[in-house]
Amino acid sequence: MNEPWIDAAPKRLGDSPLLPALAHDYPLAPSIVLVRTAEAELLRAAPIVPPVLDLCCGDGLFASLIRPAGFDAGCDLSEYSLDLAAKRGIHRSLAHADVSQRLPYSDGTFATIVSNSSLEHVQDVDAALAEAARVLQHGGRLYVTFNSNFAYEWWPCGRRAMARYLWHQPVYHHDDVETWTARAQTAGLQMRGHVYYLGRRATEALMFLDYHFSRVYLTEDRTVARYLIQFMRRLPESLWAWLWRKLFARIRILPPGPGGGVLLVMEKP
Repeated sequence: MNEPWIDAAPKRLGDSPLLPALAHDYPLAPSIVLVRTAEAELLRAAPIVPPVLDLCCGDGLFASLIRPAGFDAGCDLSEYSLDLAAKRGIHRSLAHADVSQRLPYSDGTFATIVSNSSLEHVQDVDAALAEAARVLQHGGRLYVTFNSNFAYEWWPCGRRAMARYLWHQPVYHHDDVETWTARAQTAGLQMRGHVYYLGRRATEALMFLDYHFSRVYLTEDRTVARYLIQFMRRLPESLWAWLWRKLFARIRILPPGPGGGVLLVMEKP
């Protein structure tokens, strides 16, 4: 995708002022530090025109990183996450909503919609895209980030481990860009372009860390990572934050070829 705003993103994670902030907030979740820094820098560089909807907003931390000026609205299925987002105060309004059902907004309300690492977890993603198209203004844009199909083609932990990962952290859609382009067209959107982030080696590290560490937080499995985190908690969290900054600093955000993450840019014609 040849758009000038992409060049505004830092070349490496270590060039990002967000890396220290995320390492501080997630010292015991290194995969989040790695991938959210890349995603936040790309979306922070994107031309986001208000009014803006944060689709699947979560606890609001990511929104505060990419747009400190705030979002006009945010919605999420998790009431717990919405409570945390309300305390953060980055959204002017928040709504409890299933994005695959009718959203509580009028047609053409928003000039921009941002959705970070969420639509791949929505089972009826076609309905979600159709709703996004409905509440988007003509000429408005939808920015979507998530793991690309390459993240699973490059999976480093074996097929059984990937099946377990997709079970305890359901990912219903890990498709190629052509499939997403067809979905966008069906929903009434045009695919303006896409950008891959995090090359193969970085993606393999990301998926290895996410598989092992996320299992600790999402399941009761007795994993090596569970005992490792118990040990990590005995030491200052600042030590782990420093370690992730050092280890991730040289990782390129935009690889020369395909990447394990993809930013899709869709537009309502």
